[in-house]
Amino acid sequence: MLDDTDQRILADLRANARDSFRQIARRLDLHPSTVIKRVEAMKKSGVITGFGANVDYLKMGYEFMALMNIRCTLGHVPEVGAKLRGHAGVVALWDITGDGDIMALVACHNRAEFNKVIKHLGSLPYVERTNTHTVLDVLKNEWEFKPQ
Repeated sequence: MLDDTDQRILADLRANARDSFRQIARRLDLHPSTVIKRVEAMKKSGVITGFGANVDYLKMGYEFMALMNIRCTLGHVPEVGAKLRGHAGVVALWDITGDGDIMALVACHNRAEFNKVIKHLGSLPYVERTNTHTVLDVLKNEWEFKPQ
């Protein structure tokens, strides 16, 4: 469980990951060694899984994005997930409850590519049914989430 100090460090890192530990410590009124130790502990525990660049898919040329709800043949979610994971058009995957088994975020450069990817994913072995929701606009990205 993260305490208030960990939460504050994590929130600051999510907004300013390129800043030094000294800069983060100064903003949070902490000693730099405290920030370093806590970040290392969060990395070791798996809370922090890595650092990277947040990107705007639209500005990268991905004009078509969709959430694809996928129902799999009973017992075959791992196989379908592995196939989807390896597909270039799949940005993210979640094993879900409800009317489907897997939710996939798909990004494509144009309508022709989008059509091909959606049809290909729907034809994979053990995929029984799909329900695709086209993304019209991104209102909030997951990297904007600030834990509380």
